[in-house]
Amino acid sequence: MGHIPGGDPAVLRHASALAVATGVPLIVAHIDTSRVIDALDPDGAAPGTAVSEALRRGRRDLAVVQAEADLALTDSPARWTVLQRVGDPAMALHDLAERTQASMIVIGTRRDEIGAAVREFLNGSVALRLARHQSRPVVIVPTGVVHPWRSRTLT
Repeated sequence: MGHIPGGDPAVLRHASALAVATGVPLIVAHIDTSRVIDALDPDGAAPGTAVSEALRRGRRDLAVVQAEADLALTDSPARWTVLQRVGDPAMALHDLAERTQASMIVIGTRRDEIGAAVREFLNGSVALRLARHQSRPVVIVPTGVVHPWRSRTLT
């Protein structure tokens, strides 16, 4: 499953339940997009400060994902581990699924924020890209769902 720092813990719990139900281990994957450096110094080398900052951010994000998984999965009987990959999220999750012979990929829907909407517009939906180019099921867990019938008083 793919998880981002600050992601909905419900996605972790759903993925864990699926892993337990199917008897497979759960891989919680953080895809570090910050280490994809596309700005080069004039001599063609990757900028040192950008690379150093990207490495720090990647380590920090991985620690957050690990802590969030620890918290969300503390009572889960699933066998699970956290891994980090680098690059485009859809391609990295596809590659990891291929390498580990995953039975499915579980991801959450995008966050409801302007930056996520712009990235989705420019790069396309990770869920849609995965669903179109996979030979395995892609389970998409809705995140941040507000059910209007729960907020109204029924008369």
